[in-house]
Amino acid sequence: MYKRQAGASQSAVVFLTIYPGARPVGMGGAYVGLAEGPLATYYNEGGLASEKRIGAVFMHSSWLPALNSGMYYEFFGITLPTSRIGGMEDIGGTFGLDIIYLTTGETEAIDETGTPIAVFSTFDLAVELCYGMQINERLSVGAGAKFIYSFLAPTWIVQRILHKTGGGKGTSWAIDVSMLYKILPKLGLGISLQNLGPDITYLGDEGQYDPLPRMIKAGFAWKLVEDELQTLTALMDISYVFAGVESNYSRIGEDYTFGDFISDEWEEVWKSCGLEYNYYNFLSARIGYFIDSAGERVGFTFGGGLEYQDKLELNVGVDSDIYSFDCSNYRISLTLFF
Repeated sequence: MYKRQAGASQSAVVFLTIYPGARPVGMGGAYVGLAEGPLATYYNEGGLASEKRIGAVFMHSSWLPALNSGMYYEFFGITLPTSRIGGMEDIGGTFGLDIIYLTTGETEAIDETGTPIAVFSTFDLAVELCYGMQINERLSVGAGAKFIYSFLAPTWIVQRILHKTGGGKGTSWAIDVSMLYKILPKLGLGISLQNLGPDITYLGDEGQYDPLPRMIKAGFAWKLVEDELQTLTALMDISYVFAGVESNYSRIGEDYTFGDFISDEWEEVWKSCGLEYNYYNFLSARIGYFIDSAGERVGFTFGGGLEYQDKLELNVGVDSDIYSFDCSNYRISLTLFF
């Protein structure tokens, strides 16, 4: 799934880099400069500042079923403005919470003799609490703290097969910090630093410590058309995973120049762009393009959605074409506002 020699593949818990939400996925994953609704809890906590309603998003995806029919990815996010909390009306800003869950399906454990000894399901889980607030008319900022739990195998299996005293479970924590800046009334810039936290290990002191997929994301959102009848928005994001930078930099010498280093690191950058057309706050159509050259994920994405009285949204996003193998990969999201 990730073939690169640096970047995400050198990190643990890479599920944190999977883009949630059918709406952003339909636009190639570009959303940092827009960050509307409960999905702001993942893409840019600074976007929470403009949320004045309680909102909740539920997303399900059968994740890369061509690889394993038992894999699926779930996302839940909620926003809670302080204006809706008794005694906190004067504080300002909006709280958010999101939960990410990925399971790769059932795994069969086999001992040294080739005998099956157990069947279990691996999974990853992250829970984040975040907050966004308005600094002035143009600038909003946000931050989040998350707990990360990764289950690869039961402890007794690791001890029996690998003869390690630790277990096949790892925990860590991380913080996100972000901002959303209105360059012009219809042009926004978003920047987000994600997954800044300690390395994770699955075998206690005996194991190798693997870095989290620490990322920087930056993007623009430009409302090309905005009136009572329709809205057309163009978005562009770049995302970069920090893992592997030091090892590449240490190679600089006669045979590997600084220019080579910059070229290789730029290849590691994920590029996203997309368009969203919304008609009468009822019907949306989306198209995007995603480039991850090092990971061999390049192609178009598509999506669309229906809205009902600014209270309910049903969206679908498809990114099957970015993969080098045949698959049917899509997201379905339901968003509610109260």
